[in-house]
Amino acid sequence: MHLALISVLLAVLPAQDKKPKDDVIQLKDEAGGGFKVGKIVKVDETGVEMQIKDQPKPVRIEFRDMMPYSVYKIKEARIDPADGKAHLELGDFCRANGLYSVAVKEYEAAAAADKTLAEPAKAKIADTRKEDAGAKFEEAKKFSLQKKWAQANELLSDIVNNYADTPYFEDAKKEIEKLADAIKKDNEEKKKLLEEKKKAEENKTSKGKEELEKALLAQSLDALKDAETAWAEGLDWEGKENITNADRTWKGAEAKLLAAKKWLETVLKSSDVENLKRGKELEKQADEWLVKVYYRLGSLWANQLNFREGRAYLNKALKVPHGQEMDRWINETLLELNKLQMRARAAGKGY
Repeated sequence: MHLALISVLLAVLPAQDKKPKDDVIQLKDEAGGGFKVGKIVKVDETGVEMQIKDQPKPVRIEFRDMMPYSVYKIKEARIDPADGKAHLELGDFCRANGLYSVAVKEYEAAAAADKTLAEPAKAKIADTRKEDAGAKFEEAKKFSLQKKWAQANELLSDIVNNYADTPYFEDAKKEIEKLADAIKKDNEEKKKLLEEKKKAEENKTSKGKEELEKALLAQSLDALKDAETAWAEGLDWEGKENITNADRTWKGAEAKLLAAKKWLETVLKSSDVENLKRGKELEKQADEWLVKVYYRLGSLWANQLNFREGRAYLNKALKVPHGQEMDRWINETLLELNKLQMRARAAGKGY
């Protein structure tokens, strides 16, 4: 994973001799995933040929094996800006693959290039915005069911603020009202739960130490499960190139893991053999997830060329107990990060 990151960073950083940037193609998971970096030497109706460094012959990559946005960038760079029909067809491709914002951009370009396409393009833009709003609305409802209030509210607010021309505008306003009621109810339940926990805390002196340790083990286990779920969600957001949500989700996982480690401190002082054994197992699991979370956060920001933020998380990862393989990944990524920053500075970018 870190090797793919480094390849992308090398592709986007300007070289000192100002050579043209490499072409970057992202593959679908079913085609092996990852990135292909090189020079596209031929493009036809079904794919491209790319010359990759240190390979004697160009490799063939089919469009069906690429992520839609990579296909779009290839086609967009090679159409005549004055060809309205080409823009229209490219917009249709983007729309069919869920790239709604760039689909609208291409339809607008089609109308600007060819006045006879103004009306068809206008209709397609309206339909595309409707589909975009619909997709956001359905995703918001899914988040709402999962009690992910912030994500649901963000999508619904986006519809209300930017999609008033779609049928989902009124539905989004109603859903925001329902969301407010759901949040209120959830907060009341949380308040009740907190009161119950407070009461339990006040009465813990009358309970056996062993029972308290078991309760802390259960809380820690729940936190680990939540962190594992957040880890997977963060990967999904990163795959969708939503950096903000990936960062927020992984930081949430970090908070869960740190809370679990805090609870386990009491268990690790236990005189009960079974509780002590279980506590050590959960502490090891917490450390394994925590180092992964820090590594992903470091890689995420390094990929955005935010060297300071990326290095901070990678250094955090080094401080968490981890295995030899993870240690190699972290240190190799830090090393490459330092090299890239030096290159960037040498190129006059001032990072």
